[in-house]
Amino acid sequence: MKKAGLRHYFEILVASGSIGYEKPNPQIFVEAAKMAKVKCKEIVHVGDVYEIDYLGAESAGVTGVLIDRKGKYVNKKCRKISDLTQLIELLNEINF
Repeated sequence: MKKAGLRHYFEILVASGSIGYEKPNPQIFVEAAKMAKVKCKEIVHVGDVYEIDYLGAESAGVTGVLIDRKGKYVNKKCRKISDLTQLIELLNEINF
C-alpha cells in the first residue's frame, strides 16, 4: 500500500498474519468490523477468489464482491465485477 501510494486512503488495514484469522474464516471480517467500529453489514469486501473472498465475506454478513478479471467464475451467481473501475457503479446499486 505504501509503495503504491495508497496507504493514506485507508484508516485501517487488516492482515491475517496480524490478527490470527485467515479468510474464509468469518472471524477475520468480524475483527475488521470491530477495528473499524462498524457493523459487518456496513462493509464491502472485494476479492478475487470466490470460495475464500466472496463466500468468506458473505458468511460474516459482509457484502462480498468478486473481482473476476479473467472470467474464471462466469457460472457463479454473485456480485461480480471484472475491473475495479466497475466498483463505484456496483456500490451505488447496493442498499446498505
